[in-house]
Amino acid sequence: MLDDVQIIKEGNIPKFVVIDFKTFKKIERILQDLKDVREIEKIIADESDPWEEYDSFREKILENRIRRKREELGISQHELANRLKVSQAYISKLEKDEYNPSKKTLAKLAK
Repeated sequence: MLDDVQIIKEGNIPKFVVIDFKTFKKIERILQDLKDVREIEKIIADESDPWEEYDSFREKILENRIRRKREELGISQHELANRLKVSQAYISKLEKDEYNPSKKTLAKLAK
């Protein structure tokens, strides 16, 4: 993943690292996943309302993954909607956790 890295030094001290955009997006996604895992661990450790935990967990795992995967593929909500044969507004609402995806939509997303 880090084969094409350029290190810019000031004197002998590394100052900047230049990586290609695709690698940057992968690193960004990994860091976001780690942040999500930490937030989920906090939710699980907390003694709050279990339904609140479920909603937060579901949002972190499902909807954010839909958005992240769509962005990783470099496609718009409109393009994803066309592929799934649903409206762009439906995709937007899925990503905002305003709708629950049907089993049929989940199956299409998995492809």
